[in-house]
Amino acid sequence: MISTLRRLDQVYLKNGQNSDVYYARLRSKLKLVLLECRESFENCFCVSMGSNETQDYAAAIRLSDEGARIEVKDPELLGYFAELGESDDFTPEFVQSNPVKVRTPDSVCDDPQRIRQILTAHPVWAEYDSRCIGCGRCTTSCPTCSCYSVHDLTYAENPKQGERRRQWASCMVDGFSDMAGGHGFRAKHGERLRYRALHKVNDYKARQGEEHMCVGCGRCDDRCPHYISFSNIINKMTDVVEQTIAADNAQGAN
Repeated sequence: MISTLRRLDQVYLKNGQNSDVYYARLRSKLKLVLLECRESFENCFCVSMGSNETQDYAAAIRLSDEGARIEVKDPELLGYFAELGESDDFTPEFVQSNPVKVRTPDSVCDDPQRIRQILTAHPVWAEYDSRCIGCGRCTTSCPTCSCYSVHDLTYAENPKQGERRRQWASCMVDGFSDMAGGHGFRAKHGERLRYRALHKVNDYKARQGEEHMCVGCGRCDDRCPHYISFSNIINKMTDVVEQTIAADNAQGAN
C-alpha cells in the first residue's frame, strides 16, 4: 500500500531528523506498481482515513479477464513495455466509498493532549481486558506497525562472531514494555489496545503533524480471532471524546 509507505518513510527517514540508513538503502531501490482497487473490501475504511487515492507510483495496472492494462509513469520502466501490447490511455480508478465509515477523535476535538487525557483512564477499554487475548495478530497484519527490538546473536560454530539483528516487536504481546528490574507497563490487554489505538489515530499525527498512522485497510479486523473491530474502536473513541466535551461544556454553562 502506497499510503502505508508514506507513514513508514516518515518513521524511518524523517522522525527526529534522523534517517535509518538500512531502510533508506532498500527504499531507494524500490519502484511502486499500483494494483488498481475500484471496489472496497468488507472491512476497509480507507476513504474515511484519506488513504484511498494516490499519484505516487511508478506504474499502475488493472487486471481483468481480457488481460492487463498498464500505465507507466516512470521513464526507467518504459523500456520493459516498449514491445508489449499496444498504446492505451488507461488511468487507474480508486475506491470512493466503503461500507465501513469512521470518525476519528480529531474530528470532534482539535487538541490531541485533551483527547489523550479523556481516553487514557476511560472505562471504555475495560471490556478488552477479557476480549483481547494479546496474540498480536492485529499488529503482525498492520502495514504501518514499525516497532522492533535489537538482539545480539552469536554463532554456534564460532562464539567470538555474531551479528546484531532487528526483530519485529508488538505492543500487544507480553514483554513488549518490560524494563530492567522486572518493571513493566500496560499489563492488561485493554491498556495495550488503548496504547495502540491512541498511537494509530492520535499520537502519531500529533507528533508528525501530517496524517494518522492508520490507513484504514481493515486487515486487523480480518485477522482478529475474537472479532475485535478496530473501526468500531475508533468510533467509540470519538464518541467518548465528543460526549465528554459536551458534558464539560454543559457543566461549565451551569
